[in-house]
Amino acid sequence: YRVYRLMARDYSGNDVEALDLLASALGNSATGTLSTSLVRRQRLALAASVSLHDKQDAYELSVFAQPVPGVSLAALES
Repeated sequence: YRVYRLMARDYSGNDVEALDLLASALGNSATGTLSTSLVRRQRLALAASVSLHDKQDAYELSVFAQPVPGVSLAALES
């Protein structure tokens, strides 16, 4: 699997709310866009998620996807 992280230090409250909304829309395990597309429709991934974490000095937006056996990370990313 591969995890991508975006570290953001200078976001205001509104920006953080927007990032949180983006993470929820993309990463909700039941209805999220990423999971729906990669896991259910294309059947390229076993799991996919997006989450926003509040770190001490920054916010971290993480994108996770685990390919099904036989699918390369490159194919999953494209």
